[in-house]
Amino acid sequence: ICFGFESGSDKILKYLKQSVTVEQNKQAMRIAKAKGFYVVGGLIFGSPGETLQDMEQTLDLIDYMRQAKVDNAWCFTATPFPGTPMWEDGVSRGVLGPDMDFSRLNLYASVPLLLEDSVSPQQFSRVVGRANAKLRALRSWRFRLKLLLADPIATAKSLFIRRMVYRDWLG
Repeated sequence: ICFGFESGSDKILKYLKQSVTVEQNKQAMRIAKAKGFYVVGGLIFGSPGETLQDMEQTLDLIDYMRQAKVDNAWCFTATPFPGTPMWEDGVSRGVLGPDMDFSRLNLYASVPLLLEDSVSPQQFSRVVGRANAKLRALRSWRFRLKLLLADPIATAKSLFIRRMVYRDWLG
């Protein structure tokens, strides 16, 4: 089961999803794992209004995910897309608009377009680096082995494509 966990902060979850809490995400993890599902999911860093304290709560959620034996997770940079409330936030701040360079919209940006003023780009990069280190430690070899055994050709293709995409992103 692939979840959009998004954040370990109830404040940020309220902004992103309106109706989900951190405790509900934790409960979903526990139930899915107890039923024998492989659990994977994504997190977002750099949402408008997200402070360092909110990001630390997401790092704590990653620790919880590891204890709950979540099989895999990844993180993205908050990216405002046209037509979304996040986009409207950016327009109201004067950061986004119809005449902007749309190549700046990047889920893997090192600094989000709507980074909270109280968080410096350097602080953001350090937190995301810590998150990625924790996520690498979380990834389950059992999950990868199951994928490989279930469909070795598709798994090999997926790994090859991912490597090519990362190479392109990194230049």
